[in-house]
Amino acid sequence: MTTEVAILNKSAIALAADSAVTVHGEKIYNSANKLFTLSKFYPVGIMVYGAGSIMSVPWETVIKTYRKKLGETSFDTISEYADHFIEFLTKDKLLFSDGIREAFLEIVAERIYKNIREEVISQAENLEKDINEEELVGFLESKAKEVIDEETQKYQTELPKGCSEEEIDSFVEENKPLIEKVASSTLEQLYDDFMDTATRDKVVKAVGLYLFSDYTVGNVSGIVIAGFGEQELFPKVICLELEGVFSHGAKFRKVEGKSSAQSDDSFQPAIIPFAQQDMIFTYLEGIDQRMAGFIREKVAKLSVEMVTKAHELVADFAPDESEGLRDKLFEHGQSLYQEFLEQTDTYKQEEHTSRVIEIVGILPKDELAEMAETLVNLIAFKRKITRDLETVGGPIDVAIITKGDGFIWTKRKHYFEKDLNPQFFSNYYRK
Repeated sequence: MTTEVAILNKSAIALAADSAVTVHGEKIYNSANKLFTLSKFYPVGIMVYGAGSIMSVPWETVIKTYRKKLGETSFDTISEYADHFIEFLTKDKLLFSDGIREAFLEIVAERIYKNIREEVISQAENLEKDINEEELVGFLESKAKEVIDEETQKYQTELPKGCSEEEIDSFVEENKPLIEKVASSTLEQLYDDFMDTATRDKVVKAVGLYLFSDYTVGNVSGIVIAGFGEQELFPKVICLELEGVFSHGAKFRKVEGKSSAQSDDSFQPAIIPFAQQDMIFTYLEGIDQRMAGFIREKVAKLSVEMVTKAHELVADFAPDESEGLRDKLFEHGQSLYQEFLEQTDTYKQEEHTSRVIEIVGILPKDELAEMAETLVNLIAFKRKITRDLETVGGPIDVAIITKGDGFIWTKRKHYFEKDLNPQFFSNYYRK
């Protein structure tokens, strides 16, 4: 796991990332690089979180290969940098060969079909033990259709605008033999004996729908591209979550809630945390998110109990009117609860979040960088003094990006002694 943060005002954007990487959920190293320059010549940076590699290729290798190919090319907007980066991932066959893409397709298909099989089997296990074979076959056939319909509907509802049905069908037809092979081996008898032709076609197409949709169930890598496009006065942030690359494109989605790419006219200062972010939200909102959730849950439960008790007491005196009175009491209780939520959110916004953001808007560059580092340190410190694994820690890399000065490191770890390796720095800008 990791913690990263982007803090932006009209002058600059500060990026900070820790160095912890967790292997197999238990071994932790504090030497990972997660913050990089995306261009050697223009004010654009990139951070990665989540999986440390994509399809077994380390992100550091991917980013530096892209940076070399990008060279002195620039784009008008950060959104265009993000689009070009995804296009590079899609087309580059050195990093992701046809064999690697095929292996990714198999993994995706197997994961989808395992979920389908487990859902059907769990439903079948609840059947009466004395059910006859004919009834069991009928149940498996109907349940398989039902689960497939549910899965495909989930993917279809998250297909991005402009996604072509013809493109999906073309991909499915091209890869049908492989997908059918995975379906038969994973779903086993369920696919071979209990599905008609129409259901099998849906099973195969489900893989295509999933890969072209924004729906994700697998491990994803977060990509944060930040800085200034040539035609942008103020900094922008684009956050993408990427699962892998297949023959017709990349499986990714834009995370709107973690992106800040509004026009210069509507620019607002912002603090955007990524990955583990609990302490950053505590700082911004004045209360721990889990504590806030606990309070809301208890207040909701308390309001229901109070209304129920009031109804019981009043019913003893007015039995003929108790039903109508109960409805009014519950309605009033809901109204009070909603008012509590609204007033709490307003207080957090006015007394905490907006005050912090107001100061962010006027911070000079060096203090913007210091703030970014401090917020990452808050989470690292919490992990250190609790029973949680120290999944955030190690040296914190910090960079400031400005329109005029470009990408500036304020703190950066090296795995080598700088004085012993002058060739690294002299070769940095060589094409």
